[in-house]
Amino acid sequence: MEIKTEIKKEYRNLDSWFSQFSNLISSFLWFFGVWFSTTAAIFFTGVVLIFITYTGKEPSFSDAQIFLRQLLQGSGAVSVWIAILFGLKKLRNIFLERATQRVERYEKIKNKVSSEIETTNSLLLQYGVITKNDIDKLKQDKE
Repeated sequence: MEIKTEIKKEYRNLDSWFSQFSNLISSFLWFFGVWFSTTAAIFFTGVVLIFITYTGKEPSFSDAQIFLRQLLQGSGAVSVWIAILFGLKKLRNIFLERATQRVERYEKIKNKVSSEIETTNSLLLQYGVITKNDIDKLKQDKE
């Protein structure tokens, strides 16, 4: 069982498409929520710090408007990078995850059955029900 074949099967599965779409939507909503909240936090922190530490003359309305716009743009840019850095783990490839889980489950079952066959063969050989040649013949037939 190969991962490429299983991924192709997942692409044909409508449930996987719905899961991938909902994952995209929730990731984008998370991204915009984090972006908005960190922008607001950085912006308001900056405004409060400026008003607390300001000691000069009173700025004109246009100067204050330009400064606040630049502060908002800067905090928005920083927030985008924060959201990207912490949000990339949220966006997942559902098709690959499901295919990988299916392949791992298949390999686990295959190994378990193979182990049980080996145990059975060794017990049958121990009690003289079959011979070593019979076991070798079974292994050749299996390959």
